[in-house]
Amino acid sequence: MNKYNIAKLGMIFVVLISLSCFVTALGVGPTKKVVDFEAGMEKEIGLKIVNNEHKDFKAVVYVRGELAEYISVENSLITVGAEQEFVEFKYIVELPEKLGKPGIHETEIVIMEFEDEFASGKENVAVNAVAAVVSKLQVRVPYPGKYAESKVYVTGAMIGEDVMFTIPVFNFGKQEIINANAKVEIYGATYEKIGEFYTNNISLDVKGEGKIVGEWVADVNPGVYHAVVVVDYDGKKIRLEKNFEVGNLYVDIDKVNVDDFNLGDVAKFDIYIENMWNELLKGVYGEMVVFGKDGTEYTRFKTASIDLEGYETGMLEAYWSTKGIPVGAYDLDLTVFYEGKTTHKLIEANVNVDSITTESISGRVVSGKGGIGRDTVLMLVVFILVLINVGWFVYLRKRKI
Repeated sequence: MNKYNIAKLGMIFVVLISLSCFVTALGVGPTKKVVDFEAGMEKEIGLKIVNNEHKDFKAVVYVRGELAEYISVENSLITVGAEQEFVEFKYIVELPEKLGKPGIHETEIVIMEFEDEFASGKENVAVNAVAAVVSKLQVRVPYPGKYAESKVYVTGAMIGEDVMFTIPVFNFGKQEIINANAKVEIYGATYEKIGEFYTNNISLDVKGEGKIVGEWVADVNPGVYHAVVVVDYDGKKIRLEKNFEVGNLYVDIDKVNVDDFNLGDVAKFDIYIENMWNELLKGVYGEMVVFGKDGTEYTRFKTASIDLEGYETGMLEAYWSTKGIPVGAYDLDLTVFYEGKTTHKLIEANVNVDSITTESISGRVVSGKGGIGRDTVLMLVVFILVLINVGWFVYLRKRKI
């Protein structure tokens, strides 16, 4: 890059602050990557710039934040063509032998879009930054001994039904957690205690994640209630609090369907929701966040809004580009928004070569057209080869006799 373009690049950095709240069709994925600290670790991490508007533009990539000195970008000036849905690039992390106190150390990889005249070599070209997006890198330094963090998700219910509590627990310490469970206390509007229960028990390997679950029967009047959750892991405690609703105005997340999927393509999630209230709900929409088991946020997608008649079932659509995504288990954090209220559901999804399965659904695809799945074909081929080998062995044996 010549001196003229470097000067223009500096000018663009100055206007970045004014773009912090700018809503843009420019995208980046994953939006967050989490890695566990290792002394002297060298790691190459891939990102992709998403061209949602399918237009020609250039982008500058740079790093800011706590870890900037340990990160280098493979190519800081990237050209994106209108025909390209996304362009991939890499950055390299080279960590020192020590990295401060335990916990999360964060930095940001900034992708800034600017007008195509930039870097054209022309003199007196106005510098106009168009938009900027950020992908966060978090380096997690483990805590000595036993240390865990947790969240709580509550799925509201109708009167007399079960309120579901899902409590993910993350082991960020250097020792195994032998026993983790939770006590949940339920309080009413005037903070009077109206119930309590204990969850199941789980154990967690180092860097492991697990879920504690429990149910509470909502034999109460409609309204807002308060849960106090105390997670106990080998004698150490985490206190969490959450409000939830019991009663009428409620949208249920019924099921999630994934059809016609091949790893590397865009997975389309059909999220079926049901209006449990007897009146029209306008502007219902959802947000889906996909997390890896290491805490990496792969995508965050807000759906279009729909209207739901009383007791009607509707469908929201969410998308996830799985190019470069490894086979394995992921967490889908679903939130549905309606009338100033929300419904949450945390679903574990298993991504395979030609399917995505969850707690409630299974989608299987072969080349996006139905038929026999790729995994099934491989199994049939192996079975046929075994039969051929057995037949050949029997034939040779009879000839010797």
